[in-house]
Amino acid sequence: TIPSNLAGLPAISVPYDLDQQKLPVGIQLIGSYMGETKLLQAAKVLQINSNFYQKRLLDKVLTHKNYN
Repeated sequence: TIPSNLAGLPAISVPYDLDQQKLPVGIQLIGSYMGETKLLQAAKVLQINSNFYQKRLLDKVLTHKNYN
């Protein structure tokens, strides 16, 4: 997000999925100048449709791991 911030553009990184080794994979979204509202709306839609948090919670329950 640093190059976007230097350019004055809003940016957000959204966790999306887990790879084969159970490591998180994210997607970075960059909005237009003063486009924070649309960017956050897009990030919310992406996050809701990714099921990332449900997968992580299920993995935690099944393996009894304590994620920090």
